Amino acid sequence: YLGRLSGLTVYAQHRRDPLARAVGRCPHLASLRTLDLRKNRLTDAGADALAAAPALSNLESLDLSENELTESGARALAASPHLAALRRLDLRQNPVGPAGAGAVAASARLAGLERLGLAGCGVGGPHVHTDPRVAGLLRVADLDLSGNGIGAAALKAILSPAADVPVRVRELDLSRNDLGEPGARALAAAPALAGLRGLKLAGCGLTDDAVRAVACSDHLSGLTALDLGG
Repeated sequence: YLGRLSGLTVYAQHRRDPLARAVGRCPHLASLRTLDLRKNRLTDAGADALAAAPALSNLESLDLSENELTESGARALAASPHLAALRRLDLRQNPVGPAGAGAVAASARLAGLERLGLAGCGVGGPHVHTDPRVAGLLRVADLDLSGNGIGAAALKAILSPAADVPVRVRELDLSRNDLGEPGARALAAAPALAGLRGLKLAGCGLTDDAVRAVACSDHLSGLTALDLGG
């Protein structure tokens, strides 16, 4: 029956890396389209096992949230020759940092990503300003960067893609980042966000002037949904 599975979820069983190795080595999972291994205490070794699995070549959605992946694990996924079919990747609450996020963003093998979840991944870390790859995050249509310690300076780095980076972002979640008024003004002044349709800024410490800057921005005139929270 495993050969007929199109979806597999193993949630919060804390099976650690043997779980990832078992999935990766199973030859009967070639029909899988979605794989959910949230909260299993997977480490970079588990990410390596999944990245090296030919059986996952048809996978379209991979959720590895709330595990223990670091930059190394993110790099392994980004470099995998077997995950090119992925459309959704969720790494929420894994400490991959800005370099790990940048590796995923710049990956030619993951060029088809449409949704990337990086909530609570430390993307706003101290090296975000020195890694130009983080601006590649804007090539993903649905991008979750909530709770990442992103301030105004880090946000400017993310919103400054190179000329050869295709900007496809349509939904952007920046909730629970300390953006303040400088961050709001950086958003308002970003031509790269001209195609944005949904923007979440709840818990970002925005003043009335900050909200006004966002509301009056020519670059954000296409917004159809704006969440300012409480």
